[in-house]
Amino acid sequence: MGKIRIHGKNKIYTVKNFTKYPEEVNELLLQSINRGDIPGILQVEYEPLGRKAELAISIRNCEQLSLYLAPPTDVENFLDVILQISGILKELDARQYNLGNLDLQMDRIFVNPVSREVFCIYWPTVNNTEERAPQEFLRRVPARIQFRSHSAKKYIDPY
Repeated sequence: MGKIRIHGKNKIYTVKNFTKYPEEVNELLLQSINRGDIPGILQVEYEPLGRKAELAISIRNCEQLSLYLAPPTDVENFLDVILQISGILKELDARQYNLGNLDLQMDRIFVNPVSREVFCIYWPTVNNTEERAPQEFLRRVPARIQFRSHSAKKYIDPY
């Protein structure tokens, strides 16, 4: 994955990915994403720059997951987010998309605090040099969360 920059202000975020060689944009995946074929995946803008490219997403009225689950959080909010992300992963897997292209960094996953809907970024690239395993995200997130009640922590800790 290329250099990724995020800019946010007043719940308006822009995330840009500047690809680097040998990464290339898969235009069929890009079209599928931008048609909205997979719920919860944000549309991606694409600008070719010679052998490189700029991919960008914009989202409004949402919070970064890292802020949405800022301490202390309820176990219900946490489980709701994890279930939605799991649903996105299942849909991508069913369509045989490369799961390593799903950006699972907590500051690049967004949640609408009103509807509680989760939005993720799928970078439609091939030859991605920094694939991330979804299992690592699912192991890492519970350890970073501070729950409102001690009983909720005891419930989550074994996982």
